[in-house]
Amino acid sequence: MSRGDRSQKPEPSRLASLALLALILIADASVAAAAPADLEPIAFPDTAQMEPAVREQLAAVRLRVEQSPNAASFGACGAAYLVYDLATPAAACLRNAQRLAPREARWPYYLGRLLQARGELDAARTALAQARALAPMEPAPTVQLGEAALEQGDLAAARAAFTDAAALPGAKAIATYGLGRVALQQGDAAAAAAQLRAALALAPQSGAVRYALAMALRRLGQTDEARGLLAEPGREPPPFPDPWAAELLALDRGARGHVARGTELLHAGRFADAEAELRQAVEAQPQDAAAWQNLAVARERQGDLAGARAAYERTIELLPTAAVAQGNLGALLLGQGEIEAGIEWLEKSLANAPDAPGVQFNLAVALLQRGGASERALSLLDAVLRRRPEDVEARYYRGLALLALQRPAEAAAELRQVVTAAPGEAAPRLAEARALLAAGDEAAACRRLEEAHAALPDEETVTLELARCARRGR
Repeated sequence: MSRGDRSQKPEPSRLASLALLALILIADASVAAAAPADLEPIAFPDTAQMEPAVREQLAAVRLRVEQSPNAASFGACGAAYLVYDLATPAAACLRNAQRLAPREARWPYYLGRLLQARGELDAARTALAQARALAPMEPAPTVQLGEAALEQGDLAAARAAFTDAAALPGAKAIATYGLGRVALQQGDAAAAAAQLRAALALAPQSGAVRYALAMALRRLGQTDEARGLLAEPGREPPPFPDPWAAELLALDRGARGHVARGTELLHAGRFADAEAELRQAVEAQPQDAAAWQNLAVARERQGDLAGARAAYERTIELLPTAAVAQGNLGALLLGQGEIEAGIEWLEKSLANAPDAPGVQFNLAVALLQRGGASERALSLLDAVLRRRPEDVEARYYRGLALLALQRPAEAAAELRQVVTAAPGEAAPRLAEARALLAAGDEAAACRRLEEAHAALPDEETVTLELARCARRGR
């Protein structure tokens, strides 16, 4: 079984804009923009220490406000400041945008998210409720209203919001996750576990759901399953439609924005686009270990193994305890036939994250391939199966480990389970026959091979083994 020159001269209008921009940057960064009397003045921040692309972007949105203080310019300025955590001028800009365009939902939504991040939960809930009233079919305001209520401890309001969100397009998983956390905070671990299992079925890649479910299972005394869930990396919540958040993500011109967009593209399977974003991230912030690690994954998924290896090594150089990078590098090296080097990195990964089942599995397989460490391999596979009892591949290799340890009867029983679970695979059928032969039951081995041939008549290896069995019987 197997698991030309693109540079251009600026046009005259662009040169004029750059000249204006230079004058703006020279001016006192603390001066407030002139605005109608009923609007808040904006205390523009000092951007001198920010990345050049970010400085230019913020200068442009400031210029728009100064030249034309309308809803669109205040909204664009507030959104840009929000992206870079410039909370005070962002809030003022967004409040102005809301005053000038009271029927536009995105401005109170952005303001609510900003206030929520600052811990101003009463004000955040007010703003999010306004956004929800203006855009009742958009899941994002309702979901965030539930999050703010949950954070404030208002469990009845949180439950109501998440229940409403569950009926909106694309929000079932995030809403069910929210309802599970409400039940957890109410002390009903059984109800929480039921909701969170449902959320995990809807969003199996969500680390946040796995973590919350593990907390519920711990309270129920189901510690082995909880430990297995916690061993999986990631803490991301279930995805749901949030076009306004996507607009903010697209605005981020800094290294952080490249990392966020690259990671999102990686999850979407757009590996070439992800690599392009992540390459810009490491160029802007060469000390960012997370960006290097994701860049390595993007390269590996495209088959650029040399580039992936270099990026994994850079990740580990920056963060010597980067267990995921160590484990991925070990698996990559195993795939290239560098068994000893692969084992070394997998061992280092396990030293930093001892309960990672993927690394345990890969290390066990590598030890069996190398030979001489079958007991260790068996122990690792036992650990995997305690967390993933349905893992057929781990059970197959456990059978091989038992066979290598000269425990053929146990191996045959283990491999029989694998054959039952994966009847279309030849490898476990052949391994079971070998185990029965090693146990001295040649007749049973031949029967199993006959069954294998009937199920897989075109499998050449099965035909050859059945022929050998027939010759031994003569």
